[in-house]
Amino acid sequence: FNMAEVKNNDGFGINVNNGTAVSTLDSVAEGNTQTGFRYNSCKRVKVLNSTSQKNDMGVYAEAIKSYITISGVKANNNTNYGLNVKSGKDVTIEDCTANKNGNTGYLFTESEATVNDCESSKNGAHGAYVSGGTVTFNNMLIQESYWCGLSVSGTNATAYVNGGQYINNGTRPDAFENDDSLCA
Repeated sequence: FNMAEVKNNDGFGINVNNGTAVSTLDSVAEGNTQTGFRYNSCKRVKVLNSTSQKNDMGVYAEAIKSYITISGVKANNNTNYGLNVKSGKDVTIEDCTANKNGNTGYLFTESEATVNDCESSKNGAHGAYVSGGTVTFNNMLIQESYWCGLSVSGTNATAYVNGGQYINNGTRPDAFENDDSLCA
């Protein structure tokens, strides 16, 4: 997908299942009722210099069998998550923004990922959330999240934080507060 515009669809913007060597370049997904860019059970995925906004979810990658690189992506103003990676291996996210999403900016579930030089601001829940797997955050700017800037939850979740700024984030004043191993 090169310079594709997928807007106001009843469903997904771009949806790829079991694809190999999938690239989304300089594309826009906006106003779709489900996910803007969705990749399921794919190998060798690149999402570069693209925008996914005002969808239910910005970017969703599940069961990635080989690497995925998400670089220069703006996943802003989505109803739920900005970028959501589930069961992903060899995931690299860099120079991205996930701002003003209704839920969490960056969500990782049972994934192995590295996140470099990204921003997450003013999301409705967490700036970034790790639930299982290992995620390394390098030079993040996470600010003004309703709940935690970075939350790590569960016995199988590990996060490494190298540099960055975690500024003016909230806490989770609810019955589930004690389930977070880390809340910054």
